[in-house]
Amino acid sequence: MPGSSTAADVNVWSSDRWSAFSAKLLNTDCSNMSAGLLVGIDQSALVHNFKTVQQRVAPRQVCAVLKSDAYGHGIDNVVSAIAPACALYSVTETWEARRVRALAGDHARIFRMKIATSSELRDAIQHRLGVVEMAGSLGKARELSEVSRSLGVDTAVQLILDVAGLGRNGLPISSDANIAKDLDYLLGLPNLKIASIGAHIPNPDDCVPTDCDNVVVRAARRFLRLAGGLADHIAASGRDRPALDLFSSASSVALDRTLTRVERETLSFDRIGTSLYGNAASDAFQETGLRQVMHAFAPVCDVFRRPQGATIGYCEHYRVGDLGEDIALLGIGWQTLGREFQGVGMSLTPTFVKNLYNGTHFLVGRQSMNIITLRARDETGRTLIAGDLVGVLSSPEFAGLTGIDTASLSARMGDCQPEYITHLIGRSAASVRFSF
Repeated sequence: MPGSSTAADVNVWSSDRWSAFSAKLLNTDCSNMSAGLLVGIDQSALVHNFKTVQQRVAPRQVCAVLKSDAYGHGIDNVVSAIAPACALYSVTETWEARRVRALAGDHARIFRMKIATSSELRDAIQHRLGVVEMAGSLGKARELSEVSRSLGVDTAVQLILDVAGLGRNGLPISSDANIAKDLDYLLGLPNLKIASIGAHIPNPDDCVPTDCDNVVVRAARRFLRLAGGLADHIAASGRDRPALDLFSSASSVALDRTLTRVERETLSFDRIGTSLYGNAASDAFQETGLRQVMHAFAPVCDVFRRPQGATIGYCEHYRVGDLGEDIALLGIGWQTLGREFQGVGMSLTPTFVKNLYNGTHFLVGRQSMNIITLRARDETGRTLIAGDLVGVLSSPEFAGLTGIDTASLSARMGDCQPEYITHLIGRSAASVRFSF
C-alpha cells in the first residue's frame, strides 16, 4: 500500500546512502547532452539481490541476465558490482559479451540468449570472447561449425530443445529416436562442442509439481527426461557432460514451484533477469526482500486542474473527487509501475514519487508506458509546478531530500522531453546514468 515501508527500505535509504546518492547525482556531468532523466544505479542493492537469489537457488548457480544493456541499468554498472560473486552471464549482443569479458575476466562463462546472425558469430569468435552460442536447428549448428572451422577455433554451443512446442527456437521433438539421430549428427560436426542443453518453457507461476496435466509441468519433465538422456549419451562418447538449463520468461526461480527438489537438483543454474534488478516478475519472489536498484529524478512536464467527476488514465480507472484535483505529468513511463494506480491495483514494486521536500505524490489512473500521472499536491499541501524535480521509483523512505541544490539540479536536467524509458528497452538517449 502507498506510504508503507519496511526495515529493508529504511536501511537502503539511510543518511549515508542518501548522501552518496545525492553527491553523485549532483556531480554527474550532463554537459554533452540534454538529459530529461537522471538515473542512479544502486550497486549495493545489486549485490544484495544477487546474494538473495543465490541463497534461494543453492546449490544451483545464478546466471545474471544482461540483455538490453542490463535492462537499461548499464552492463558496466551491473557487472562491476556482482563480478566478485557471479561467474555466469547471459547476453544478446556481442558488444555486451565484450564488456562482460573485460569486466568479469576470463573465468566468466557467457551465454548468448538468442540465435546469432552470421556476422555476430564471426565477430564473437574472431575476438575470442568465448561465448556459448545458441543452436536451435541443425542448420544453425552447421553454420556455427563452418564459421569455427574457417577461423581455426572450437565453439561451445547450447543445444535448445523445443519441449514446450513454442515453435520459435529449438529442435522439434517428434520422437526420442528423432532427437537421438539429430544429436549424432551434431556430434559429428567439427569444431563444435555441446556445452549445455536448454529449453524455454512458458510461465511456471501457476502450477505445482503434483499437477501432472499442466502444460508447463509436462514440458519441464519432458526436458529433464530428454536432456538427461542426451547428456548421458554425450558423456558416454568420451566428451564432457553438458550442463542442463531450463528457463522461463517469468522467472527461472519459479521452477521451484514446478519441479520437485530432486528434479531441480539435476539443473545446473538458474537464469535471473528482472529479479536481479529488484523487480520480481514472478509471485514466487514476493517474500524474498529484493531491493529496487534504479532510482531516477525527472522534471514535471505539466500541471493542470481536473474538475469533479473527470477521469484520469486508461479505462476510466480513476475518477476525480468532489473538490477537483491538480494533476501533474511526467514524460516517462516504467514497466515496474504496474498497470493500475496504487491503492487499487497491485504494483510489482513499491513505486513512489517524492518531491524535493520529501512529500509523497501518489499515482492516479492506469499508467502509460511513456506518461506518468500523479497527484500534484502532497500530504503537506505543497503543489508541484511544471519544472519541479521529483524522485521516481524510489523507496518510501526518501530521507534527506532537503539537502538537494534544486537550482543546480534543474539546470542539469535541460528542457528535453524524456524519451520512452523503461527498464525493458534499455538506455535512452535522453537519460544520464550513474552508479553509487
